Amino acid sequence: MRNRYVSFGLALVLGLGTFSLASCNRSSQDEHVDYVSQAKLNLDYTGKQFLTDGIGEVTVRQYIDGDTTHFNQTNKMQVDVRYSDINTPESTAQVQKWGKSASLFTESKLSSATEIVLTNPTMDLRKPDHDSNNRWLALVWYATVDNPSLDDFRLLNLEIVQEGYSVVSSMESYYSFFDIFNKAAAQAANEKLHIYASEDTVDPNFYTGAAKSMTIHDFNFDASKYVGKKVNMTGIVAGFLGVSNVWVESTYEDPETGDVSVWGVSLFAGYDGKAKPLYTVGNQVQFTGVCEEFSGSYQVSGLTYSPYSPSEDDVKLLSKNNPIPSANQIDTVANFLTGKYHVDTFVSLTDTITFTGGYGGKDEIDPDTGVTYTNNSITLYGKTETGDSISVYLPNGAVVKDDDGNQIFSYTKLVGRTTDGIRGVVEEYNGRYNLTVLGTASMKLRPAESTDAE
Repeated sequence: MRNRYVSFGLALVLGLGTFSLASCNRSSQDEHVDYVSQAKLNLDYTGKQFLTDGIGEVTVRQYIDGDTTHFNQTNKMQVDVRYSDINTPESTAQVQKWGKSASLFTESKLSSATEIVLTNPTMDLRKPDHDSNNRWLALVWYATVDNPSLDDFRLLNLEIVQEGYSVVSSMESYYSFFDIFNKAAAQAANEKLHIYASEDTVDPNFYTGAAKSMTIHDFNFDASKYVGKKVNMTGIVAGFLGVSNVWVESTYEDPETGDVSVWGVSLFAGYDGKAKPLYTVGNQVQFTGVCEEFSGSYQVSGLTYSPYSPSEDDVKLLSKNNPIPSANQIDTVANFLTGKYHVDTFVSLTDTITFTGGYGGKDEIDPDTGVTYTNNSITLYGKTETGDSISVYLPNGAVVKDDDGNQIFSYTKLVGRTTDGIRGVVEEYNGRYNLTVLGTASMKLRPAESTDAE
């Protein structure tokens, strides 16, 4: 089996020099070995798609953290990738030292790439495997020259280890990479790079100062200056943006005009089951976390909660059963599209909207790959009676049901349906405003027979 892996995918040219794993210190810079240059991509990816062939060219859709990136295949199919064989410090749900630096390192390499290729960890030409969070396991190769040959590609997973941003984890790539990954990790430890540095070594991207207390309204107007820093706010849980983000909001009264508006912030709560009861809709919570920019918007991550060893920064439950602040009323989509309402405000559209198209849903199969989507997020395109267009996003976890009370798992079940009102969060994507809804209660669908009759 070992020979088969090498012949299919890798030529590990180990060179003539020797490397001692027992060595504790480098006597000169010349002893540093670039192990990444020894891993060679030997599979032709032309015309192939990763999700069906186990190899394929992709482009970056969204940077997540040091070992997770969302890509698009050449056929536009989204691929959420967990880098195999590595495990960088956290920079999203938790915020750990060297986590943000690892994330920035990954982004710097991919943002300068001319081509990116994903392969199966074992270099087999087969459908890849995914982890427990439905992320596809992959080796990520990148080149920085135009019209690259296979020899021009570098293995980013290995480079992250070599630079001391990750330990070697479960080794999904088995024999193909076992030796070279471990040698790169040993060298990074000997050189005391990043995660192997002494405890007093400063990570410039890890904030250790006190949290800044503010209102959610003030945060939204000044969020950019708090990126990477701790913030402290209070608000009422209003819903969920997918399975890992909690939407918290509060009202703001303009001291000059007396106008009242509703403002919100997304908390990346991750998958912490212990804290889940705190995020019951109607709960007023106080939270402390790190502000980060994510996909053009700002969110708070690094939240902590422990019922056994509480800390000052833990999420705190202040009260229960609070009324959800009323959304800012907007009568028409035309007014919504003017951008009058700031991104991250909570609004209610009273316009009649008919959905004309879209994509997504767990029951949907991509026609080019034959692979179903890995989550139930749905994007809908709609038009008003006056012809104004709007995009509506239903994140994974925002349950929408049909007339019989069954959850909808395909955008096609909503095409042709009409809504007399939508409540959601204003977001901006590719220069256009769209609305992210929080679930069934946020979208008033007319009964199917009523829609058909018109």
